[in-house]
Amino acid sequence: RRQVITGPSTLIGRAGVVTLASPEGVWAQVQGESWQVRAASPLHVGERIIVTQIEGLTLEVTPDPAAADAASHERSGSCPSTS
Repeated sequence: RRQVITGPSTLIGRAGVVTLASPEGVWAQVQGESWQVRAASPLHVGERIIVTQIEGLTLEVTPDPAAADAASHERSGSCPSTS
């Protein structure tokens, strides 16, 4: 079997960023396109997300744990080691 290289299934595992969060819905930019997204917890504009599933034209996402780790290091004033 050949690996899928186009289509919605290629979005799973991809990172994106929330661009709009309103009572009508939440939208994020993923792979250069705008998608409606939903998550188990509230999302905020600017938050980095990871696509976990696709349901129709809506992406199921979770907050990006790498982005959350970086933010906590910024708040604490510490930096991850570069060596």
